[in-house]
Amino acid sequence: MEASTCVEVKRYVANAIGIGIIHNICLEPEDNSRFRNVNLENVITHPKARLIYDPSKTLTSSEKMLIEFIRFAS
Repeated sequence: MEASTCVEVKRYVANAIGIGIIHNICLEPEDNSRFRNVNLENVITHPKARLIYDPSKTLTSSEKMLIEFIRFAS
């Protein structure tokens, strides 16, 4: 799914609709308590991006595999 703004992506993630990729500049200080994030600089070099997900929600096996793949690539 694609969203037009970082705010929409964060809303989807907060509502357990999935994980999302947003620009680093979209992460606000309060997001650190709401989401976990994974640095994507080694995978997506421009623009600098982060994968975000809600740690309190159950992730699908595909989401878990993607997160692990990105962590391994970093």
